Amino acid sequence: MEGKNRKVQISQAAFDALVQENINDFEMDPKEAVEDAIQTFKLQGADLTGIVTSIVGGESINSHPVIQSLNQLRAVTSNLGSLSLQELSSVTLSFSQQANKEENKNSTLTKISEALDALCLVCSSDGPDNASIAVKNGGIELVTSICTTYKDCGEGALLSSLKTLSLLLRDVLSTELFRQSGGPKILMEILDVYNLNNNIMERACAVVAAAATGNEVVKDAFMEMKIDDLLMKLLKRKETNNIKSVYDVIRVLVTADDDRVAASQAYTHARRFADIGMAEVLLDAVRQDSLVSSSLTSLCITLKSVAVNDEICKSIAENGGLDVVFKRIDESIEQNNKVLAKTSCSLLTQLAGSDANKDAFVLKGGITKIIRLASIYIEDPSVLQETMATIRAVSLRSPANAAKAVEAWAVDLAAEAMQKHPSAHLMQKQACLMIRNLAVRNPENRPLILEKGLENLIRIAKANHEGCKDAAISALRDLGLDDYNLSLPFEWSCMPFCAVSNYWNDCNIRNTGSIELNAGCIRDPLEEIEEKELFLNTHDVHFRWRKEEEGEQEDFVECSDPNFFVYLELVAIIGDYIDEAPRLSLETESNQMELQRVEEEEIEPVKSMFEAE
Repeated sequence: MEGKNRKVQISQAAFDALVQENINDFEMDPKEAVEDAIQTFKLQGADLTGIVTSIVGGESINSHPVIQSLNQLRAVTSNLGSLSLQELSSVTLSFSQQANKEENKNSTLTKISEALDALCLVCSSDGPDNASIAVKNGGIELVTSICTTYKDCGEGALLSSLKTLSLLLRDVLSTELFRQSGGPKILMEILDVYNLNNNIMERACAVVAAAATGNEVVKDAFMEMKIDDLLMKLLKRKETNNIKSVYDVIRVLVTADDDRVAASQAYTHARRFADIGMAEVLLDAVRQDSLVSSSLTSLCITLKSVAVNDEICKSIAENGGLDVVFKRIDESIEQNNKVLAKTSCSLLTQLAGSDANKDAFVLKGGITKIIRLASIYIEDPSVLQETMATIRAVSLRSPANAAKAVEAWAVDLAAEAMQKHPSAHLMQKQACLMIRNLAVRNPENRPLILEKGLENLIRIAKANHEGCKDAAISALRDLGLDDYNLSLPFEWSCMPFCAVSNYWNDCNIRNTGSIELNAGCIRDPLEEIEEKELFLNTHDVHFRWRKEEEGEQEDFVECSDPNFFVYLELVAIIGDYIDEAPRLSLETESNQMELQRVEEEEIEPVKSMFEAE
């Protein structure tokens, strides 16, 4: 299924023609002509990726460094067109026997390698633009043909070809060109022939992963050629455990990331991997002490990607998977390795999705381990996000586990994390989901959760992060709160008011509906309000500030929503400074509300006054 916002593809010739038309017909100077052409195509919704737009004046496109590198590579390969593969093989053998001699620099395959390396170098510079230009000008087809022609002629040229391909494969256009050039079949032949050569295996698997990313057709092509069996053969050799790209291939093949198709086969691919024993092989690899950090983290992510159903998760746990991951979590703490901590927790979350694994997780002290990990990485919201996701999964549909999580201070973890990282929306969402699971089947947990101030924090997350809205509503509802779906349910409890005002100012929040601001005072007894020189019209629910010394009454806040409350400390702070300037104000105009900033030194005297009271 094609994306609705897919841009129109144009050729280099079309762009050059418009530039030349601007120069000839409209007498523009070259720079102006190029700029106008760029603007014209953008207005038409054209995709200028891979189009050379930096050539002006009398310069030719051939002067661009990417085009020069491609032409050099074409010249080298065309000069060798008359040589047969058998002749090339003999030349290669001769070169390998004379590797230290200067004349090898002029050899057939060395020239190809040098030209490929030059193309790699220029495509690595200037961001992705140069690589896109190479793709648009035949780079994928050229390098794929080199792999086809010279794949049996030694390691040097093949490694350079694979390195160049992995650099050029970056989007659907490039991966489709690779597929149309017969790339999947060529890669499978290389993987089969060189399965004992770790250098070529690493580069070839990197190409497979790049080609299959975001392209469902390429994924299916590799699976039809039974790449799963080939990868199993590779991973059974312990020497390949540190080849990260092997794990990347598996992860990409089981990930649904092509939005052009209505239904992905990624789940089916994962089941195929599991059926041939891939989960067990990956788990054995996780056990290996010789793994480097990057391979280990990639391996954890890959194992999670393969564990797509309850049966696979259960089999991993039965084979000691929980103990293996707990060990890796301990190592992440010892090594201060945040990436390993996150990926290990993510894998645990997937395994805990199986109801059969939840009790085993708790019996092995999993909740305590996760809470400890979170306390160590309390300043890193990305780690906290994964730890709370794990507790959320373990407590889902399990009242006993939810009770154990509360006993292990999971509620305190959520409160501290949400206060420390209000802008980390993914972490805030996981915290809301975790609180929901701790409360929904455990009504005895709800008072403690509310006592820790989670209601206020959840409401803030709901208001500030659109992605948290559904999770926050579910959490508030299952905490037993009737007003869980108010349009603007803000409430700050036991929080210094200066922090509230700064937070609003930074976020520039404007919303509609009701608002609750709590800076630590008792709600709204009428006699207390009167003592603070306020009056309350209970019919219209209008709040006004009365300047007694001037003998006049001035509207301060008006709102017809009966859920609108202004608390005493807030009002007193406003009143203390309103004579100087309205630096802090709440206004309702078309139901929009805004809180302006007040500096902390201005708030401090009033805070002290209320603390004394």
